Amino acid sequence: MNDSSELQITSAEKRLTLAALAVVVLLSALDQTIVATAMPRIIEQLQGLSMYAWVTTAYMLTSTVSVPLYGKLSDQYGRKPILILGVVVFLVGSALCGLSGEFGSLPVLGDGMMQLVVFRALQGLGAGALMTVSFAVMADMYPPRERGRLFGVFGSVFGLATVVGPFIGGFFTDHGTVTLGAYEIAGWRWVFYVNLPLGALALFMIVHRMPALRKGGGGSIDYLGAVLIVLTAATLLLGLTLGGTHYAWDSPHILGLFAVSAVSLGIFIWVEGRAREPLSLIHI
Repeated sequence: MNDSSELQITSAEKRLTLAALAVVVLLSALDQTIVATAMPRIIEQLQGLSMYAWVTTAYMLTSTVSVPLYGKLSDQYGRKPILILGVVVFLVGSALCGLSGEFGSLPVLGDGMMQLVVFRALQGLGAGALMTVSFAVMADMYPPRERGRLFGVFGSVFGLATVVGPFIGGFFTDHGTVTLGAYEIAGWRWVFYVNLPLGALALFMIVHRMPALRKGGGGSIDYLGAVLIVLTAATLLLGLTLGGTHYAWDSPHILGLFAVSAVSLGIFIWVEGRAREPLSLIHI
């Protein structure tokens, strides 16, 4: 366990770091509530009703399976660089989501709705680091007796996002359309663009004010465990998403996905029990 007293962090550094982490956590929480409000308008403009569920599923898949990977990477290479990486990937994904369909059908990426699904997956890949590393940073900076209070404060951010997210999403969707010369920016695109200034502010504070914290160390990444946990989470989420919509719950497709997830989970537990450095552990 990392003793925060050994890190020699000043009070100013703690306050600024917590403020940056609050914005990061808000970004992660807000994105899960704001997009749903804009989805009917997005489907209408991008003509993608058949891929409605995949906009959420792609984000959930990548953000879920990347959580333990980011935890291990932050243990090995340090909290700060991995958090910066996560924020940058999240912001790039947000910007690309807002641009989905602006340039018509693209090679490989396909039409606007397919572009949105792909870019949401990229956004989720960055989001996996936001929550994981943020809470690890708080655990590094504060002793156990203070963490409960801070985790409670940051937990309230989710409540705030639940309240304001749908309002912001609806406002931008209905009233956010702007015209710059002959170029029109649809209101729903601001649902993704709104992440950019907030994320840029958080990124600036993290880069310039956040202490290095954990320096990282040797060791290795359990690549087999990483593959297994990705397989477990991906097949489970796909089964839960496609079941009852694209396929019946008792169809071979859904039962097969659940079976693969269960077998992969069993192998993952067996492998991690024998791994020298288990992937599932985040040392705080």
